[in-house]
Amino acid sequence: MKNLITLIVLTTLTASPAFAQVSQDQLTEAMAESVESHPELVPGSRIQLSHVRAASPGLLARAQRVQRVEIAKGQGPTGLITARVWLDVPSDPGVWTWVRARSRALVPTVVTLREIERGATLTRGDVEIVHKAPHPRAHSNPADVVGKRARRKLRTGEVVLASWIDVAPLVQRGDHIQAAIKRGSINISAPAIAMQRGGSGEVIRLKIPTTGRVVQGRILSAKQVEVLQ
Repeated sequence: MKNLITLIVLTTLTASPAFAQVSQDQLTEAMAESVESHPELVPGSRIQLSHVRAASPGLLARAQRVQRVEIAKGQGPTGLITARVWLDVPSDPGVWTWVRARSRALVPTVVTLREIERGATLTRGDVEIVHKAPHPRAHSNPADVVGKRARRKLRTGEVVLASWIDVAPLVQRGDHIQAAIKRGSINISAPAIAMQRGGSGEVIRLKIPTTGRVVQGRILSAKQVEVLQ
C-alpha cells in the first residue's frame, strides 16, 4: 500500500505543470509576440509564423517555460528570421537555443464595407479595419480616409489606396470667395476669384480683382481663403 501511494505521488508530480515541456505552440507564441514589437511594424500588427525550428529540440523537452526571445540584430519582421530563445531549465539556468522561423506580417488596413461610387465622400460607416499583408499605399487609420472623395468606384472589401482618394473640393474654379490677408496686426478681407479648385487645407491660386494680383491662398472654408505671404 505504501509503495502504491509513493507511485501515485511520483506520477502526480511528473504530470504537474512544473515538469511540463515547452510545446511547439508555446514557442511559436513567444516568438510571435517578440516579432510583433519590431519597430518597423505599425501598432496593431499581427505576425503569422511557420516552419518554427529550434536548434536544440532536447532543451525544449527539459524546459518549463520560455523566459525571453531576442531577435537577431539587423533583421526585419518578415521573411526568414533567427532568434535566441532563453529557456527556464531547472537543471541548467540561463540556457538558450537558436530558433528559426518564417514570418509573415498582417497589418491594420482600411477596406470598404460597401460599394462606393466614384465622387462619393467616404464616411466612418463606409470603412473598417482588417489585417492584411502590407501595401505601401494602403492606409492603417480610418481617419486618413474619412472625409476624402473616391476618385474611382470602390468594390466592397477593397483596400482603400492613397491614389484612389483625394480631398473633396470645397472651392471650385471661378468661385467668388473672401481672401483674408494679414499684415502685421491688421487683418484685411478682400473679394477674390478662385483660379483652381481645392479641398480644405489645400493651397490654390486666386485673383484679387481690385488689384489684378494673382496670389496663393490656403482654403479655410467654402467661402474663405487665407492668403499666404
